[in-house]
Amino acid sequence: MPQEFPRSRDYAPPMPTHAHAVESTGSRASSVALFALGAAVAATMLIAAGVTPGVAKAVTIKKTITVYSVATLAQFINHQDDRQRALGNNPFPTDTKAALNKKETGNGPFAGDDTLYSFNLFNDVQKTKQTGTAVYTCHYNFTRHALCTAYFTMNGGVILAAGPVDFNSTRFTLALTGGTKTYVGQNGQVAMSPVNQNEQMLKFELLGSAA
Repeated sequence: MPQEFPRSRDYAPPMPTHAHAVESTGSRASSVALFALGAAVAATMLIAAGVTPGVAKAVTIKKTITVYSVATLAQFINHQDDRQRALGNNPFPTDTKAALNKKETGNGPFAGDDTLYSFNLFNDVQKTKQTGTAVYTCHYNFTRHALCTAYFTMNGGVILAAGPVDFNSTRFTLALTGGTKTYVGQNGQVAMSPVNQNEQMLKFELLGSAA
């Protein structure tokens, strides 16, 4: 909490003299002139570069890719031993002890656990032809929520994605964060929705800027 210093009832801020007022006015006028000059130069540079000030480029969907995934591997890493060590070596203040006593129930995963998922990707729902693979690494916090990073290998390149996932839900969306080869610098999103118990649909929306 900020420290408050005692104030006197008779205290009043010093009033500027006439000389101060003239100096302040001149300084303000100079600042305004410099600001106007800087703005004019910046606007000229933007126009020369083909950019109209105040007009942002619209984001459009450049390409949509739909694939279907089937899980091939799930590896769970249990960090229960780390949680037990943290009870005796807690770097946080002592007022967190009450929170540590609130244990999650069930089979997990619990906060601090990791899971590695591997998938095969197909170009249609009948899984006629395999078009690539995918790997997810998920780091869990509480109540089956996790932060996941995904790597999709297909069409000769890799698309990277990341974002929060609620494993209590059957759907999630990740942000595309880049890639390799034809997907270098790629942005957009990928949305997952279930097809059946063992198969999911992945819809990639690759974004670009409209001229």
